[in-house]
Amino acid sequence: MNRDRTMNQSTQPDILIYLSDQHDGRVMGCAGHPVVETPNLDALASEGTMFENAYTSCPLCVPARMSFLTGRLPVHTGVYTNRGSIPSEMPTFLHLLALAGYETVLCGRMHFEGEDQRHGFTKRIAGDITPVSIGPMAPYWERMGPMAPVMTEGGCIHAVGGGNSPVQEYDRYVIREAEIYLSQPHKKPQCVVVGTYAPHFPYIAPTELYDKYRMRTDLPPTLDIMASAQDAGRLRDTTPELVKGVRAAYWGLIEFEDHCLGQVKSAWDTYLSRHGKRGIFFYLSDHGDHAGDRGFYGKQSLYEAAVRIPMIVSGDGILAGNRLRSPVSLLDAAPTVCQLAGARELPFQDGVSLIPELERGEERENRAVTAEWINLPYGRGTDYGRMIRQGKWKLISYVSHPEEELLICPDSDPWELYNRIAEFPEAADELREAAFHNVCAGRIVEEKNIREDGYQIVAQFQGQKSWVSSETWIPPRSVTQLPKQYLTTNQPMPEKFRRYWEMKNAEEGGKKCEKAAEHSHL
Repeated sequence: MNRDRTMNQSTQPDILIYLSDQHDGRVMGCAGHPVVETPNLDALASEGTMFENAYTSCPLCVPARMSFLTGRLPVHTGVYTNRGSIPSEMPTFLHLLALAGYETVLCGRMHFEGEDQRHGFTKRIAGDITPVSIGPMAPYWERMGPMAPVMTEGGCIHAVGGGNSPVQEYDRYVIREAEIYLSQPHKKPQCVVVGTYAPHFPYIAPTELYDKYRMRTDLPPTLDIMASAQDAGRLRDTTPELVKGVRAAYWGLIEFEDHCLGQVKSAWDTYLSRHGKRGIFFYLSDHGDHAGDRGFYGKQSLYEAAVRIPMIVSGDGILAGNRLRSPVSLLDAAPTVCQLAGARELPFQDGVSLIPELERGEERENRAVTAEWINLPYGRGTDYGRMIRQGKWKLISYVSHPEEELLICPDSDPWELYNRIAEFPEAADELREAAFHNVCAGRIVEEKNIREDGYQIVAQFQGQKSWVSSETWIPPRSVTQLPKQYLTTNQPMPEKFRRYWEMKNAEEGGKKCEKAAEHSHL
């Protein structure tokens, strides 16, 4: 038990963590974005503490989320890709809160893969949108219909525009379930994690929001920067019209997500008031999205667009209007929640509790935070890299490409246009030493590749089992259809997606013809 915060159930705060997917923490009104409107996030920041330089542990969903749950870097969870999960015996902060008397509730997305869909959650009230089993993707693609390819990084820019999508419909479902749950009385103190999917691609936003931002969007100054060696093989398309469309959709999805958050926050405040409870509300995301920055779409890099995340905390005992500049990490969520709840500390963690920052506004001088990445994550990737942020400096370093090391000052150079390594070699040396101290990149890559080989074996086995989980959300067929009008790219779609797209579009076209023929006989 945290010695200075021993509590009983009558004094433990209820905790709600709203975890979105793929939200670049710089794209909010309260973060100074000149265009995107996020009134609910802005209000949350004014009510509580906002960390202006928060970073993920890894720019990919599952590794980042396992870090969120455990407080450990990927090197200590063993999870570097979206294939697989942490072992069931690895403790998360949910295990410790449950032992401290909490009901630990998952409402929506966490991107667990495998038969353990809890990892410390005592209850799940809404399933996930992406596959929860280790096995063939065909059932997932079938559920998503013609929309399936554009829900992947390999196909996401092949349909960009305004309309409905499985992502939006899923988030509406999650919010409804959260509101229902919070309308009910609960005896135990609650730790509720509300997991939504926006602003994750596909880049299809509600039509009115897409149209709104299409008129206001701009082109990133990095659009024509050539790819470096560690970025080789990334999806790139530099058509200005398409990039503007992507950014309009992404910004529209962020405003959509802000509206969803406002609904949950209202239900949360009502729940606390009705039952006379103390409460803490977190807003976090797992990583960011390039949305056309450097010609990239999605995450999977160590640039700011992919590694910066939002982190806002408000509630009882949390300083209001508190904005902190020192770097913090997604890794800090687990130890912070444990201390807020009066639970035991995790037995091992790379993150730190942010109680001094939240309750007293204290900033840690000279703190360094780290993110990890292996290019390319699927197959037998070999290029291990780390990002470290300390003070004004940020270093990006890949073991296989030391000649492309970047020393950046994000505060004055948010687009990371200027490499300062030749001017400040001592700063780069210090950051490199801190980032790679006691790190054996070769061993990390070898273990990751062994795990990848094992995943393939288990996936084949699961395919034979045809295991279907009730944890999966099934979208209405109406939201799996492509918009009537959308932007696309001349870049070829990856072959595995192209064949599926052509097949599904042919099927849909045939069904529409049959339906038209039926109506012609009425």
